[in-house]
Amino acid sequence: FVGLLLTESFLKFVWSNRLFGYCAVVMAAVPNDPDDPQAMPRASRAAELNIRAAWNFNRGLRAIYVSLAALAWLIGPLPLILSSLAVFWVIWSREYRSQPHAILKRKG
Repeated sequence: FVGLLLTESFLKFVWSNRLFGYCAVVMAAVPNDPDDPQAMPRASRAAELNIRAAWNFNRGLRAIYVSLAALAWLIGPLPLILSSLAVFWVIWSREYRSQPHAILKRKG
C-alpha cells in the first residue's frame, strides 16, 4: 500500500513538472502588447496549465504525507491511528491555518 502511494505521488510530481514546463512555454508565447488579439487567449491557456500543474503537485504532496502515516502500520494499529491523525492535522493546518493561506486570502 505504501509503495502504491509513493508511486502515485512520484507520478503526480512528474506530471506537474511537465505541466509547469508547458505553462512556461505558453507564458513565453504571450504577446507583450495587451491589445494583441492573441494575448488574452494565450495568457488564459497558461493560467489553466498552471492551475492543473499546481493541483497535481498538491496531490503529490498529500500522497507523500499519507504514505508517511501508512508506514506506521508496520508498527501496529495504534501508531497508524496516531500518525494518521498527525498527518491530517499537518495537512489541515498548512492548508487552512497557515500564514501563506492567510496571504492568499487577502483582498487586493
